[in-house]
Amino acid sequence: MRQPDFVSPLRASNGWTSLLVRVLAIVPIALAIACGGGGSSGDDDDDCADDEKVAAPVEEIADTTGDGVVALEQPTAVAVDSDGNAYVAAATSDSVFKIEPDGTTSVIIDSTGDGVNALTFPFDVAVDADDNVFVAGSTSDNAFKIEPDGTITEIIDATGDGTNGLDRPRSIATDALGNVFVAGTFSNNVFRIPAAGSITEIIDVTGEPGGNALLAPRGLAVDALLNVYVVGLDSNNAFRIDPGGGKTEIIDSDGAGPGFGLDVPSDLAIDSDRSIYIASRDRIFRIPLGGAPESYLDNTAGGALANPMGPSTLHIDGDDRLYVSDTAFQRVIRVTPDGDVSVVIDDAGDGEGNPLDGPNGLATNEDDDLFVTGQNSDNVFRVPSALVCP
Repeated sequence: MRQPDFVSPLRASNGWTSLLVRVLAIVPIALAIACGGGGSSGDDDDDCADDEKVAAPVEEIADTTGDGVVALEQPTAVAVDSDGNAYVAAATSDSVFKIEPDGTTSVIIDSTGDGVNALTFPFDVAVDADDNVFVAGSTSDNAFKIEPDGTITEIIDATGDGTNGLDRPRSIATDALGNVFVAGTFSNNVFRIPAAGSITEIIDVTGEPGGNALLAPRGLAVDALLNVYVVGLDSNNAFRIDPGGGKTEIIDSDGAGPGFGLDVPSDLAIDSDRSIYIASRDRIFRIPLGGAPESYLDNTAGGALANPMGPSTLHIDGDDRLYVSDTAFQRVIRVTPDGDVSVVIDDAGDGEGNPLDGPNGLATNEDDDLFVTGQNSDNVFRVPSALVCP
């Protein structure tokens, strides 16, 4: 894959302006419908040629008012189920919100947790193939499962597996078999919680047998072969844990070599070819299947990316497009498999007076619409994938 070429600069010398028409265009919803919105690239009712179409407008789908009763405060993560419902972990609200496609918003779990065990500072959220929602309570040192019928169950607490404790869980993920994985950032470990059976610690502070430690694990991902990946925020590395329990350090602080070091990695994502992408302090690394780490995206891409990035979280959609939340410049960057780079949302948010500040949570639905949480602006945006007539 060639290195990304930036195609949509957004930043003028006097600061953020508006997104280019190719990236974000504020158009009436009626036009979006007339041009076949909702993910279609065109139909017989189109009023313009395909090469004249522009991106559908960004929408703010939730703000600090939350569900009208519980405020949405510091939303840190988002996940989407098979029906297109978005689930948002709001850390200082001690709640997880459900936002339905029609905009209906409700709280599916709050600080009372399961009624016995509290949930505080929910930091990450995941959804499995059966649309069960899982949330990690960072300061309550636990995780919960919320079933589609609303049943809530605490699936792990501070005791971890009974021998090794769980402290400050800030990342949660699921695999195709229904296993749940929780990373304890302060306890320096990762647990596997099976649908049935005992909780198991699959990696701890010792990292791998070669003596490479795991410190402050963040960012979990599982590939198609059920390998689990985790980054060490403080150990400046990442590990693969295979289904048999074998552990391998896949990148260390050397990154891609001299001048391209891995520094404070915060998240990772895996594409359909099992290439691994890792967010570092000022760049994204890529590890192709069977290959060596390479510097994949940094400020040399030009345009708006001429400024140093501050990547925080990563997400890959169903078409293998990589999304990067850049908290240094309050924007989300998209990289296509062909290497084209664009900014799909910036600090202007929806362009209607609702800004984006602290983009963190990223997720896509089956139509590849992107959902973004503004951790500091206390809101959530939807960036449609549809192209519409201007």
